[in-house]
Amino acid sequence: MSIPYNEGAPSVNRLRISHQPKNPQCCITSIDSGFAAAGESLGGKTRITCPLTVVNGLDFLKISFWLDWDSGDFFRELETKKTQLQTTEENSTPYHAPGGFDWNLHRTGTSRYSFRLTSGDLTFLLNTRRSDGVVPTARFEIGSLSCWSPGFFTIYERMISWLKALGASIIKEIVSEVHLAADCINTDINTLGIDNEDRWISRVHKFNIHRDRRRLSGVTLGKGDIMLRIYDKVMEIDGSQHKQEVFTEIWGSTIYNQFPVTRVEFQLRRTVLSEFENKIITVNNLLFSLQALWTYCTQSWSRFAKQAVNRNHNQSKAINSEFWDSICNIKWTGVHNIERKNVEKIKTSIK
Repeated sequence: MSIPYNEGAPSVNRLRISHQPKNPQCCITSIDSGFAAAGESLGGKTRITCPLTVVNGLDFLKISFWLDWDSGDFFRELETKKTQLQTTEENSTPYHAPGGFDWNLHRTGTSRYSFRLTSGDLTFLLNTRRSDGVVPTARFEIGSLSCWSPGFFTIYERMISWLKALGASIIKEIVSEVHLAADCINTDINTLGIDNEDRWISRVHKFNIHRDRRRLSGVTLGKGDIMLRIYDKVMEIDGSQHKQEVFTEIWGSTIYNQFPVTRVEFQLRRTVLSEFENKIITVNNLLFSLQALWTYCTQSWSRFAKQAVNRNHNQSKAINSEFWDSICNIKWTGVHNIERKNVEKIKTSIK
């Protein structure tokens, strides 16, 4: 699949809960919107409508920390293990601190962080800088599978408890990147018309169509600090048995490719998150703002129209597609609206 990738929430108007996953931080709901799951345009045939079933939640979370330590014992232990590892040909060695995670300590760090610890799709980076500096002293990344099961907030709370048990004091915490995702179950991406850029209204010009063996695999709008990806989720997990097992349960199916699933996913980085009036800084700030972020992304930053948009007229009057109205109606936690400051005027086309 050629979509670039960087590796929640109660309900909606007139909804019916069809299935609740084990992770309480995501939710599956059925949205009565008149959306035709088999495609919005059925030619001259009678429209067959049904509720759009959606599961939504966070798909990636990156947090930067500034930490003070009550002693240097933890770093001395890491340094000893790393030095020993570098005398071998191994790339990593198991590391377990009591009450914490089962990590793999890698033989090399990164440009800003001396120590790199991983556990599945979790990554923890550390350096020995002072906590009053500009550069964070630690970075924690929660990948897709852990965000969905057992859930990003469960992992985050466990991480905070582990750090405190090691003798760390959290001086500052900043959410550096977050991905908000919604999986539209039994919705075929090829029936939506999303590859028609004339139907998109967005604040960005960047628009890309992705295909796999001539079959539409997805589209992307924007780049970097804020970005929208809509893609065939079944196709994306086709080569990963672990992902197939996790999402089969999340989607309430018996096999991962039992029905088509279209993923709608927004990526937001620190630059954008800091521009909202209440400044989304901590994970708790984020929880309070998820609904507002989704509302901004689906109603102010981007819209998918029912038909091609006349660029010579007032685009604000363009009617959303029924699919996009359903996406707008997905419910998250927190307040509904937070104004984004210092944003350039809305652009009127996608090129």
